[in-house]
Amino acid sequence: SGRASSVRLAIGALPTEAHGALFLLGDMPLMSSHLIDLVRENFLRSEARICFPVYQGHKGHPVAFSRELLGELARLRGDRSGWGLAQRYWSEALKIPLQNGATQLDVDTEEDYRRLLEPQ
Repeated sequence: SGRASSVRLAIGALPTEAHGALFLLGDMPLMSSHLIDLVRENFLRSEARICFPVYQGHKGHPVAFSRELLGELARLRGDRSGWGLAQRYWSEALKIPLQNGATQLDVDTEEDYRRLLEPQ
């Protein structure tokens, strides 16, 4: 159950030749295809085990994990996510700096939703 079950399900659906997995959150409505492509392309061109955008020093989404980290992800349980791996491999992660954090807006509450609707 929890986040970890979704991660395990995704890993189980990967083709055997996959280089890794790219995870996005469903509650980030301003995520852009440009950012997804940017993370994916940078990850595939690198030898990094993990790749993610960073805004004002904070890890963002999407997050790409190499094949060698999929086993660690598959062992997650409960509400654990890949955040622990991002922390563990922070120093060696390929970080893509963001100039604007709009794509990272996480909509979990009614207040978040109202903020989403505000003119920018």
